[in-house]
Amino acid sequence: MRPSGGCIAAFLVVAHTVAAAAPAADPWFVAGEDGGGVAAWKPLDGSGAVETSDEKTPDGRPALRFPCDMARVVQRAYWDRDGKPNLVGASAIALWVRASGDPAAVASGTLYLRARGGWYGAPLDVGFDGWSRVTIRRSDFVPEGAPAGWGTVEGVRVAFWKGSDRRASVLLGGLDA
Repeated sequence: MRPSGGCIAAFLVVAHTVAAAAPAADPWFVAGEDGGGVAAWKPLDGSGAVETSDEKTPDGRPALRFPCDMARVVQRAYWDRDGKPNLVGASAIALWVRASGDPAAVASGTLYLRARGGWYGAPLDVGFDGWSRVTIRRSDFVPEGAPAGWGTVEGVRVAFWKGSDRRASVLLGGLDA
């Protein structure tokens, strides 16, 4: 699933936070003192290893750096991570996003949730103008395959689609659901 530029603007609501019960999904983007959180992210098809960022999100939470060396990948740089957040009552997912490097490298982004039987995917706005709080409504996620519901989410995939053979980095953190 590769979203077009027009779809990204149509599907995203930016610059507001989600009233969340507990930050159940936040550990996906926390490195942990032992670095175990970083090691849990599996780079796929030539993507580089995820790193802990020295920079924090605007609300002071940890962030992870996803390196996008697009000369090393065919279509996208992407990573998977296992984890079972409680998303049953969540109406949206919100996270902090900041990209740096060459804006031509990244054409667009996608956030996927792996659920039993398939995936849910939604466009992820990637801005190069500083930190943005990106909110993706539950209704913005499109099923692929036959996912069994948000209560069966057991992993996440972050993908940044290739724009050109350039380099960029995307920082993600502060995920609330």
